[in-house]
Amino acid sequence: MKKIILIISIIICYVQNFTAQYVTIPDANFRTTLKTMFPKCFNLKDEMDTTCSSVQFTFELDVRKKGITNLDGIQYFDQLEFLNCGENLIQKIENLPNSLIVLVCYSNQLTSLPATLPSGLLNLDCSYNKLTALPQLPNDLIDLYCKDNQLTFLPVLPKNLDILDCGENQLSSLPSLPNALSHLSCYTNLLSDLTSLPNGLKSLSCGENQLSNLPSVLPIGLTQLSCFKNQFTNLPTLPNSLTTLDCYENLLTSLPDLPANLRFLQCFSNQLISLPPLPGMLQDLNCYNNQLKNIPTLPGTLKSLVCSKNSLTSLPSLPSTITRIYCNENQLNSLPSVLPTSLTFLNCTDNRLTSLPALPSTLTYLYAINNCFTTPPTNPNSTVITFFEASPNRTDCLNGISDGYTNTKQNLFPNPAKNTIYLNDLSATTGSAKVLTSSGVSISNVSIQFKNDKFFVTKQQLI
Repeated sequence: MKKIILIISIIICYVQNFTAQYVTIPDANFRTTLKTMFPKCFNLKDEMDTTCSSVQFTFELDVRKKGITNLDGIQYFDQLEFLNCGENLIQKIENLPNSLIVLVCYSNQLTSLPATLPSGLLNLDCSYNKLTALPQLPNDLIDLYCKDNQLTFLPVLPKNLDILDCGENQLSSLPSLPNALSHLSCYTNLLSDLTSLPNGLKSLSCGENQLSNLPSVLPIGLTQLSCFKNQFTNLPTLPNSLTTLDCYENLLTSLPDLPANLRFLQCFSNQLISLPPLPGMLQDLNCYNNQLKNIPTLPGTLKSLVCSKNSLTSLPSLPSTITRIYCNENQLNSLPSVLPTSLTFLNCTDNRLTSLPALPSTLTYLYAINNCFTTPPTNPNSTVITFFEASPNRTDCLNGISDGYTNTKQNLFPNPAKNTIYLNDLSATTGSAKVLTSSGVSISNVSIQFKNDKFFVTKQQLI
């Protein structure tokens, strides 16, 4: 019996050796990677057996970041459905298994793709390469990511295409967009026309082009619209489904009515003189660098307000949800009398504030220089404060804080974050002064030092 088993084993080994087909994998890094994955498929000469079961019946292969320059040999994986060869140094892919469904080859040095792609390919990601053209696309392709290449045109798009990301190329026009398309990202190109959009589109990113108009009727189900850095002077009626609008750095003088579902609005660096009523679900508003004289009532859901560099003289009441406020570079004479306990960040520099309201103990950051304070801000008694800067005052103010010693107007503010008190506009680099803290306590014989363009005294020196 043992002899029979031995004979059968010898015959099997003989047949296997006889039928084995060995090939050389040219790229040393690819060869090493495959040998590590499939050691039993290589002989002592480092040749790969294409009849090895592991080669014939591997369905997924991930060879990212292996320093591969040549993918020759991949064609022998007859059943391969998923291939990720991203972040290598591959310049050309010539042969691919026709079984492939997903091809991920981003971040290589590809100048071309195979003239014929696998017929069953559903997902292609060839972003971040040096492609100047794409081959004919398979009929069943669903997702195409080809951003950050050197493409000047796109081929005919398959009718079932769902996602098209062709941003950061040199496209001056787009082919006809299929009705199935739900996500279009074509930012940073040379597009001057985008007047026809599929009805089912949910997300459109067309920023940094040369567009002056959008379709008069936007897709009814659109949820995200990013049209920043174009030449728009107006926007069409916005669909009720919209949750995100990024229209910054255009030439807009007004905005259309804002949808009730809008959560995020970025409209900074336009020529807006007013804002429409803000939706009740808005969480983030950035209207920096416009010509606004007032802000509408803020919704109770707002978390972040950036309204810097406008012509505001006041702010509306602040919701209890807000955590971050940038209102610097305006003409504010005062802030709302109550700052919410949710507030952690406040930048109100370059205004005409004479005082600040009580600061919440949750505050971690206060930046309030270049104002017209007549009384210093009160220490918020915060255990989490990391930055507290409120001096110097602006030079065109007619008021200031007396140091009590020379009876001149000095700008004196406590800085609990740095455990210092700042003085400015002194005539000497060192000296003594009688100063008044924000708590109203008079302190004399304080040593004043000059450092980094500011005079300061440390609390340890106070008597």
